[in-house]
Parts: sequence; structure tokens; C-alpha cells
Amino acid sequence: MNKSTGRELVGTDVAREQRHEQLADGIKPLTGMSPQQLDQFGRRTQLSGEAQQACRKLDQALPMAEQAERAAQGTSELQATQLRLLRLRQQFRDLRCQ
Repeated sequence: MNKSTGRELVGTDVAREQRHEQLADGIKPLTGMSPQQLDQFGRRTQLSGEAQQACRKLDQALPMAEQAERAAQGTSELQATQLRLLRLRQQFRDLRCQ
């Protein structure tokens, strides 16, 4: 808090993040995306179209694979399910989906 102005002092990184969140909230009715989704979309624009499409598929496949892993606890399918989940996560990382 600045004593002379009564305003809160924030660093440039915090101010940038606040502006980004305000912008994301302002355009949410147009895009339908939350600030986190908009940030992810911005990072993924640097990827090729094929990689973006693969990332979208992985976004849907990973939660389903994680749910399958939880359901397979204590069964003989657990190892195969974990291996599938590991491969999906490696692909997610290799594509730099973030």
C-alpha cells in the first residue's frame, strides 16, 4: 500500500496477469472460454494445426483414461490401463499441449 496515494502497489507481472484476467472475463461472452481456457488456447496457437487437433483429442482421452485407471484398481487390467495412461501423458508432453 502506498501511503501517499492509498493505492495498492503491485509488480508488473501481477498487473499483467490481472489485465489478462480482466480481458478474458470481458470477452467470455464472445468466446465462451474461461481465463484458463483462453490462456491454453493462446499457448496452443503456436502449434501446428495437426498438433492442436491431437491436443484436443488428448484433452478428452486423458480424463477417460484416468477414470478407467481408477476403475481398474485391484483387477488384472490395472497394468495395461496404467501403460495406456502413461503413453497418453507422454504424447501430451511431446506435443507440448500444456
